[in-house]
Amino acid sequence: MKTDERDERLGLTLDEAVTHLRPDPPDPGRVMRRGSGRRMGIVAASVAMVAVFVGAVGFAAIQVGKEAGNGPATGSSDTFASPDFRWTVPVLDGWRAFATRTVRGPGAMIRDLRSTLVTDSAADLRGVQSVASPLPVDAAASDVIVLVDPFVGTGSSEPTTLALGVDRDDDANAGWTWRDGKVCAATGCARVYLWHGPSAGASALDEAMRIAEGVRPVETRTEPSMVVPTVLFQDLGQDPFSVEYPAGWTLAEEPLTDLIDPREIVSIGTFPLRPGGAAPTDAFLPGNAIADMGPGDVFLTVQERRTPGTAARYPGRPAQFGPDAGCGSDPACPDGTSLGIEGLRAWWIPFTDPSTGRAFYAFVAMGEDAYRDPARSSAAWTILDSMTFGS
Repeated sequence: MKTDERDERLGLTLDEAVTHLRPDPPDPGRVMRRGSGRRMGIVAASVAMVAVFVGAVGFAAIQVGKEAGNGPATGSSDTFASPDFRWTVPVLDGWRAFATRTVRGPGAMIRDLRSTLVTDSAADLRGVQSVASPLPVDAAASDVIVLVDPFVGTGSSEPTTLALGVDRDDDANAGWTWRDGKVCAATGCARVYLWHGPSAGASALDEAMRIAEGVRPVETRTEPSMVVPTVLFQDLGQDPFSVEYPAGWTLAEEPLTDLIDPREIVSIGTFPLRPGGAAPTDAFLPGNAIADMGPGDVFLTVQERRTPGTAARYPGRPAQFGPDAGCGSDPACPDGTSLGIEGLRAWWIPFTDPSTGRAFYAFVAMGEDAYRDPARSSAAWTILDSMTFGS
């Protein structure tokens, strides 16, 4: 869209009370296909790409200050609602937005770095967690990144105006520079970074400034089933892995079980996840989380076996996870009734990851309504497909 046309749309929609939520997920064709301790294999680019979602989020009445000539991007842009904190970021035509999470160290779950990136870059930047991080080799000198981090604090009764500081050299990426500033509202604070390569054009920098100035607090959250963007969760500890799940779903912030072998490595659901509780079967399952499930809910957990020789007894990882995965000749398995958990469809899938030789259990449960909803039921299997493991 041309600038004058975009500005005309901006003038027509400034008074609207809601903004469309339709971020551009990472392009699957641009995902890097190289192995490393950080990313082993191909990470799925989106979990909920079954339909284009157009929804609305309510905005707090705050105006962020104007520094660039065109002012903050608002009505003319789509909006990315961060899954990690109550802030939204505008996304202009030609830009894309995504969120990432990373933990560093064994036993950690999610309490570490988390960021929202809006960029005009074609590079796979989902592993980038903070400004001045080493960029992938396919990052271009003309690329621009707006990075938004939550800021620990209680917010401010008097909204602050974003004022970016002076450019700073990026020692990790030759020729790149960045500057940052903080913006607050009653709901909390966010730190905003404008980060760009040495060949970034004036128009891209102007658009980046409009995006940065459009960062705003949001008062409501979207329903999990209605969210398109995904969150990349990475554990870079002794036994690294990554998984991608729909923004708006819940990643357990602590283990839901006290297991040592198998060890729970990740649990994800469409509802708040309570630890503890007696397992509903003889499998190693978190009873409270399963008991809290409603008809429209989905829950999955992945556990790793440490006992020597286990991997040799498990089948290989399915080419694609689904209701038939790991069923063998059990006729009740594909429809999720073989485990006999009342009110739920459920599957217990042992497998060995071929690239690392590590052995796992995957458990998936769905309420009856979720099972009969193709979009929601397929999301669970796509989450498992997105998992990558390091050794």
